[in-house]
Amino acid sequence: MVFAERRMCVVFAVFSAIVCQTWLLVAAEQDSPPMSPQVPAAPQSISWRASYRKAWDESKATGKPMLINISAKWCLACRTLEQQTLNQPQVQQMVNENFIAVQLDADAHRDLVQSFRVTGLPTCLVVAPDLTIEDRIIGMQPANTFTGRLSESVRPDIEMASTPAPASATQPANGI
Repeated sequence: MVFAERRMCVVFAVFSAIVCQTWLLVAAEQDSPPMSPQVPAAPQSISWRASYRKAWDESKATGKPMLINISAKWCLACRTLEQQTLNQPQVQQMVNENFIAVQLDADAHRDLVQSFRVTGLPTCLVVAPDLTIEDRIIGMQPANTFTGRLSESVRPDIEMASTPAPASATQPANGI
């Protein structure tokens, strides 16, 4: 009989604990505003233009320089630049706010790449609306170095050594 009474007490204690926890949860939900699930912000990305011609037209219309990222699918340094530098929020924000960004595949646009005298991959060119090359960033760059170079390119009080773009850059191959 003592054993049955103890078992009954244990069952009652467990039942009471469950009821109390449920009551506390219901009371807490009624006292506090409904919680919406926390959804992480979608990662920002660079607004790349696929067409050099359209990017140049947009650059002329807005007065913003183009940032031309020249890479190739087979280029490991290009993939590293994309994953470790161009993927960073501070780089993405700077590019989206200050540049008309365009990506060119070096293999698909050989004539245009040659006209810009690209000597290595990846190469990022800062090109003014008049097609003056303001800066040439070659190879993998850490995010801080990359944004520093871009900052120098867009600050109006800094005189950059400008190289005029070759005439063939004004006539892109294959209507790109």
